[in-house]
Amino acid sequence: MTLITDHRVRALNQSHLGIAAARNTGMTQARAPYIAVHDADDLSLPTRLETQYRFLEQYPAACLVATRAATIDTTGQIKTIWKGLPTGLHEVQRALWQGNFLAHGSSCCANQPVSRWATIVKHLFSQRL
Repeated sequence: MTLITDHRVRALNQSHLGIAAARNTGMTQARAPYIAVHDADDLSLPTRLETQYRFLEQYPAACLVATRAATIDTTGQIKTIWKGLPTGLHEVQRALWQGNFLAHGSSCCANQPVSRWATIVKHLFSQRL
């Protein structure tokens, strides 16, 4: 493992249980106010995290922010573009019923207790479409 010199970053080790288990472990161990996923094969604009951080700081009621994303092949050719993210409550509700509309490598979320996320999801689905 590469030596990590940034005091804000911690390396965690666990048995090989898969990427979902590794993410869950990382999220439960996170101490920072925000969590962003960026896999080794992800590419982001240099200001992505700074921009998302500033947005979440400016709008404390927001719990998640995401960007458009593109899927590229091994030659660098764009295959698909994820765009047109929902923004309003009703748009988000409709999109959630249709499936996942977020590329995890484009999102940043508030590090909230599970109970807070459960409240957010309950609120989303209790509102009338």
